[in-house]
Amino acid sequence: MKITRKLLAVLLCAVMVAATNVLAFAQVQEIDFSSVSYANSGVSFWDEGEYIIKGSNIEHPSPYSPPLEIRTSGTFTLDNVNLIGVSVFPALGLSNLNSNNSDERIEVTLIIEGDNYLTSERGVAINQHSGVTLNIIGNGTLTVKSLEGDDYTSIAGNVTVAPTVTIIDASGSFPGTVTQPPTPTAPPAEPNANPLDSASDWAKEGITAAIGKGFVPTDIQGSYTNVITRQEFCRMAVKWVEYATGKNIDAVLSEKGLSRDPNAFSDTSDPDILAAFALGITSGTGGGQFTPNGEFSREQAATMIMNTCRAIGADVSNPPASDFVDMNSAAGWAVDGINFVRANGIMQGTGDDNFSPKANYTREQSIITFNNINAAALPGR
Repeated sequence: MKITRKLLAVLLCAVMVAATNVLAFAQVQEIDFSSVSYANSGVSFWDEGEYIIKGSNIEHPSPYSPPLEIRTSGTFTLDNVNLIGVSVFPALGLSNLNSNNSDERIEVTLIIEGDNYLTSERGVAINQHSGVTLNIIGNGTLTVKSLEGDDYTSIAGNVTVAPTVTIIDASGSFPGTVTQPPTPTAPPAEPNANPLDSASDWAKEGITAAIGKGFVPTDIQGSYTNVITRQEFCRMAVKWVEYATGKNIDAVLSEKGLSRDPNAFSDTSDPDILAAFALGITSGTGGGQFTPNGEFSREQAATMIMNTCRAIGADVSNPPASDFVDMNSAAGWAVDGINFVRANGIMQGTGDDNFSPKANYTREQSIITFNNINAAALPGR
């Protein structure tokens, strides 16, 4: 009788392992799908615990059972896995999982490490039942997709994803809701913080003078080493015209018989940009676009400075050629502007007789440039 019971126990265990490797251990368990023991079966998790999933079953995918079924609360680390099958996270097959009964809800944490791939054959790769709380954390990438021709979606339900995890839905559909945890906000600046602290030492005196003249917009007074945007530079050009003429921009436009065209650009309606367009300070970037947030280069700055001086009546025609050795790298439309700012001491080179036309221009460089313009000494003034 003893032998029969032992034999029966062995046979029963063999049947259970062949059908699915059911894990029910309290300690951390590591599952490697590259192992032969998981070649023809999936793994179902029924007992709460901590598990590390590794490896790939692409050499021996199981068409009959999902490689992973999570049917319990727990923490599951996906460590560079590549799994093919009906991957369900958590499994939707629990008919008794009632979202209205808190006792039957489960909470699952997926920790994503490295590059992970889940491919669904007959269902969804990640499906969060309404009775499941699913949190995805870690520092890695999770790519999920359905096999070609599969009508099922790759991800469904609501999940919470940490900012350090990238989820790629290769099917192109993402009907679920991904909730990113709130990004920690930077501590507020000290009340007595001096915006000039962000400026380079060589620029501080000129910035202070320019702000005193009133042509530096308030929102540009800070982060001085940032690359200036096209919108910011254009707005400062308009403020400088007001400073140089002693008139507001509407009066300047009226005296010239000009007006703002609300349809000038399709990507901005900023009144200062439209005023600059009317005055010929800018013509945009082509195709009816202004690209307000585009970064600004030194050759763009030189051209708009020349056009700004023209707007207040300066003669900008035929400036003498500059002696920069890299003028062959400047755009054709920028040559006159570079020659003009050089001849009038408004912009200097970057060293070794270079102008560096394509280099970015910063806020502090732009402020100093406008401050360098001596309106009264400009040709024709």
